Amino acid sequence: MTIALSGTVLGVAIALWFSRMPLQLMPDLFPHEAVATVNWPVLGFSVAIGVVAGIAFGLAPALRFSRPDIVQIIQAHGRSQMSPRGSSLPLLVGAQTILTCILLNAAFMALAGFRHITTMDLGHDPHHVGFIGLPLKIDPTKNQQAYADHIEALADTVATVPGVVSVGVSSTGIPPSQPFGGLGSPAPFEFLGEKPQETTRALIQLVSPGFFETMKIPLLRGRLWSNDENRKGDFVAVVNESFVNRYMKGKGVLGAQVRSEALKNDGGPANITSPSSGEWRQIIGVVADARNDGLERPVAPAIYVPYSAFMWNDAQIFFRSTGAPTSIDRSLRRALHGMDAEQRIGGNRIETLEHVLSVQTIWVQQHMLSVLFTVFGVIALALSLFGIASSALFLANGQKKEIGIRLALGASRGHVLWTVMKPVLLIVSLMVLIGLSVNLALARIFGHWMQIDHSSFGGSLSVALLLLLASALACLGPALRASRLDPLPILRDVL
Repeated sequence: MTIALSGTVLGVAIALWFSRMPLQLMPDLFPHEAVATVNWPVLGFSVAIGVVAGIAFGLAPALRFSRPDIVQIIQAHGRSQMSPRGSSLPLLVGAQTILTCILLNAAFMALAGFRHITTMDLGHDPHHVGFIGLPLKIDPTKNQQAYADHIEALADTVATVPGVVSVGVSSTGIPPSQPFGGLGSPAPFEFLGEKPQETTRALIQLVSPGFFETMKIPLLRGRLWSNDENRKGDFVAVVNESFVNRYMKGKGVLGAQVRSEALKNDGGPANITSPSSGEWRQIIGVVADARNDGLERPVAPAIYVPYSAFMWNDAQIFFRSTGAPTSIDRSLRRALHGMDAEQRIGGNRIETLEHVLSVQTIWVQQHMLSVLFTVFGVIALALSLFGIASSALFLANGQKKEIGIRLALGASRGHVLWTVMKPVLLIVSLMVLIGLSVNLALARIFGHWMQIDHSSFGGSLSVALLLLLASALACLGPALRASRLDPLPILRDVL
């Protein structure tokens, strides 16, 4: 009961500590005033379960020893003080080993899933890339060219800041998410000379030619539009590889004409469009795929057009710096203020693409799963090894006199080690095989949950080998202790 109550108290303390973990792992997903609290009814139920389990598992052996078999005790005198026969140790050790195997496999898959997210090919390089949002004042007296010139002047100003390597403009979104605003979902488009189809859809991304250099998205074929074409905003477009593979495989890409109604001015008060924004555009280049529909989904077909073709009341300026983007905050603010004293920065801070990645839903989910399952797996492994070592010690004590006689008759220490370790390792090995089978059965569920390939057998096998090796090391201590027994006191007690 003392052990059970101590474990319950320790569990409550850990639960209180863990209750703050979601806010610590993903602070940007919660309001600053958010407070994580313990669900007291659930905690009370857990405490009750712990106490009941302690009473139940403590009462069973107590009842057993309260009704001793005198004849068995007399017969056992001289052989051993305790016997493992008839005990429930194999059942308990086996169940503990299976659960540990499952939790360790879940931890392994969670870590593999998080590693997959953090090392996946994004199609662009987010390191040392920052961006700022620039709200634009809507002035009815200004035309599209005036707005385009103003944004270009802001981008040129950012490019003059020491430490800035390249600058690009985007007004439709922040990688790797989908574009936002009116172009936030794949838009229908048509090819010149072909009948329009509802299934031909692509993401429309409004960027400057410098955006590709800043993001390090390589040009595969053709060319990008020039600065003069960027100011006008019409008649040119660039597509990504996914667009070519889905809609133009085996066809001539460069020179093809596309048009999308989504680029036409819908009359919104914040829309500023070029004169021919919704007219035919010639595909002049093909760029490599870059994540544009989240981290968990494949790259969507995309059409890149000059940002000046369709502008809103804000834009994002992306820049690549030689060091941390936030390190040039003051210099950047000073430069923008010198260019336009009334120009504000959206959110009043510089954001980084690395930070954007770290708050993606799938990134946060995999991060939390990897931390939680790793903690649970380590705790389960520690408890399991403690139980295995205790079982080996129990068996060794039950065979103390037998071991002493064998040592007196010349048995080697290696033989004694194997005698003590063999029963426990056989049980553990059998339970690991069962746990391995369970892991393979659950692989599809875990693989879907952790966003990884579940067909690999290597992870489950590695977990099984780790558990077997750790179990052998846990048994080694009691076995070494038994191999160092002095046989003379045991022989005197037997004789």
